[in-house]
Order: sequence, then C-alpha cells, then structure tokens
Amino acid sequence: MIVSVYTAISSWNSGRIMWPKMVQMTNLSVGYMLKKTLRSSFPSIYHALWRIKEFMRTGHFTKRWEHYYEANTGKSPWITDAIPELSNIQLPAHVDTILDVGCASGRSFIPFDRKLKLWGIDIVPYGRIKWVRPFSNLTYEQITVEKLTERFEREEIDLSHTFVFECGTLMYIGADYQNRFFNACQKRGCRNFMFLDYPPGTVGYEDEHLKISEDLFKKSDSSMNEKLKVYTLMESSRD
Repeated sequence: MIVSVYTAISSWNSGRIMWPKMVQMTNLSVGYMLKKTLRSSFPSIYHALWRIKEFMRTGHFTKRWEHYYEANTGKSPWITDAIPELSNIQLPAHVDTILDVGCASGRSFIPFDRKLKLWGIDIVPYGRIKWVRPFSNLTYEQITVEKLTERFEREEIDLSHTFVFECGTLMYIGADYQNRFFNACQKRGCRNFMFLDYPPGTVGYEDEHLKISEDLFKKSDSSMNEKLKVYTLMESSRD
C-alpha cells in the first residue's frame, strides 16, 4: 500500500519525482488505476493525497481549485481574461440570461455584463470569491451541479430564455448526472448551450471528460485551449 501511495503521489507531482515503471498495462499505469479507484470510492482520501502532492510541489497546503476563485491576484490571464469562445458569440435575441455552471470568479460573464442577467453557481460561499470585476445584475448560488439538476427536475423553472455555459465543470461529474442535467435543462425550455470540456481519450483525463453524446450537439470544435473541445447547441435566432 505504501508503495502504491508513493506511486500515485509521484505520478501526480509534475514529474519532479520519478516513480519506477513497475507494471505496464495497455495505456494505463498503476498510478492512474489507483487514482481512479481512490477518486470514485474514497474521495476524502483522494483529496487528502492531492493536498499532500501540492505541499510537495509548493511547500504549503492549498485546496483544490482554490486559485479559480481569486481572479484579482492577476497571476494568470486564464483566470482573469474573458473566455475567447464567448467574446463574439451570437445569441438569439430573446436570450436574457447566462447560467454558468461552475462560474468561479466570473470570467465567463465579462462579455455579458450589463447586457444579460448573470446567474452563476459554484461550490464555495459567495464571500470566498474574488470576482474578476464588480458585476451588475449577478445572482450567485452555492450549489452543486447534482443539486441544481434535481431542482430543475423537480420544479417548474423557465429556462427558455437562458444560455447555459460551462467550462471544465461537467467533466468532473458522473455520466448519469451529466445527462440528467442536460436533459433537465432542455425539459425546462433551454435550447442554447456551450460546453467546454476535455473530449474522451484526452491523455491525463481518461475519466474526466464530457460523457454526453457528441451527436446531441450541432457543432463541436477545438477551443483556444488546445486540449478542450467546444460543444455547442444553439437554436436559430428568433425575437
């Protein structure tokens, strides 16, 4: 077990520690298999090991995804700049709201500030987020995708004028809830979606990718991030 944990931590440590090639399997390492098992069966242990890996890398403990909520640090344009795929998007005229699933510090809202109602969800309290700018007309909810999905399934919520967006969020949700979320949004009238996620087969993200059938989208393209793929389903513009 100690060797296995060492193998997993080492393989996550950005190459700074080389772990021995003990077992070779077809396109899968022992470290990956252990990581996948820990993540699905023992999430608390998985996140604890992730924090240990971060301590080995940085010298201090951090929380996973912590930097995504701190846009005003100015350390990374990826955190502070508008998402390129949204900068020139043409939405139907009747759309008056953008829902960002996993909004972090709000960079997806930049092109729509003062134009649409901004609705963001994420897993941290509102006060924890250092927003990329002081947005007007912003509604934020601390809620998981799973709980939001269940609400959409249970309540009569009109999403017919809502554009649903997410970047690198759904890929961390199981296939069941990915499809339930997509179906629930459509059931509530949503016809406009853009998802940015890793496609199946992405090296290093073998189990973290969009599991909704690509055939359900009208368009899929490469994103500005060379690993991510853009999945788009947009209705024809109408008043």
